[in-house]
Amino acid sequence: MARQFICSCGCEKPHVVMRRETADGHALAIWSDGSLTLGTLGHFLATLGTPRRTYKQVQRRRAVLALADDLALLDLSEVAPAIRRMEATFRYNWKSEGHRRMMVL
Repeated sequence: MARQFICSCGCEKPHVVMRRETADGHALAIWSDGSLTLGTLGHFLATLGTPRRTYKQVQRRRAVLALADDLALLDLSEVAPAIRRMEATFRYNWKSEGHRRMMVL
């Protein structure tokens, strides 16, 4: 099964696709696989962890994309809880892309 990424450039390796800054001035990098790192050195946020299951990875990508534009409104301490809440929202909304399409139609 092919890996899914946020961007459509075709590059198979994870790479930075967006950079955002929090309300308290911390730089965040959003990666193509849904990872979120702090600063330019690529330190992962310790409170988020890395999802291992495929459906959890999909939830993480959706949550990070949904919050990407709103990260400027949050302090760094609020980012991880907000992503966790967004993952929980996506967990209960739909189980797969086919299910989502059925709900939208």
